[in-house]
Amino acid sequence: MANALFDAASQWLKAKGLDTMRGPVSPSMNDQCGMLVKGYDSPPVFLMLYNPPYYNNLALNAGHHVGQELLAWYIDQDKIDIRRLSRIARHVLKREQLTIRTINMKDFDNEVEKIRDIYNKAWEKNWGFVPFTDREFDFMAKSMKPVAKEHFIYFVEDKEGKPIGFSLTLPDMNVALKHVNGNPFTPWGLVKYLWYGRNISAFRTITMGVLPEYRNKGIDSILNAHISEYGGKHGLYSSEMSWVLKSNEAMSKLAKVIGGIPYKEYVIYEKEI
Repeated sequence: MANALFDAASQWLKAKGLDTMRGPVSPSMNDQCGMLVKGYDSPPVFLMLYNPPYYNNLALNAGHHVGQELLAWYIDQDKIDIRRLSRIARHVLKREQLTIRTINMKDFDNEVEKIRDIYNKAWEKNWGFVPFTDREFDFMAKSMKPVAKEHFIYFVEDKEGKPIGFSLTLPDMNVALKHVNGNPFTPWGLVKYLWYGRNISAFRTITMGVLPEYRNKGIDSILNAHISEYGGKHGLYSSEMSWVLKSNEAMSKLAKVIGGIPYKEYVIYEKEI
């Protein structure tokens, strides 16, 4: 059955003039990507894919090979050297004449446009990158707004007040969703979802971006320091940084600096057709 599905997909792609299958990517690299190959002993995190282990054999047996590997990093709040991070952040802010602030939820639409602009410029040279369209980004932003927390979305700005970097972190809503079997849209399901969603203490850093001309200046340290400081003060015990290309040494180094452990791995498969 799996081979038949793969064959049908390859024939459809070939008819469109394409020569390579790549996935899972749903629907682009800006969304949920990769097949889980390591980390089945940990529950799935909000907006990250999950699959049974045997799915990987189905893909390999159908002639697919590893195209890219992705990592999810686990960050234990107790293992972060917050004092050191904060000291570095203060130094960089002063040296580069920068400021940091949280998102203004009352001006959400304009704030989201700033994120989109930085994201598209910061990620344009990454493997598989496809720029967000206005409609695509607006849809994503509106779907995330109900769970967004002001103190987990940050902007770093230059001395003129221009945003030059951002980070986006969201509560792990899977903590609440697992109590309703993934479906809050039932009478008691909604009540349970709201109840368990009140005090979620695990989060996921979905993305972070810095304009190319400001890279290698420690901007990421500023963002991580403020996320960690807030988490430490408000009883948050963990976060996941995902996803990160395994080949992205800079991001892996950043995760290690704050005590991160690569505890899940995902694969994007490829096959010539």
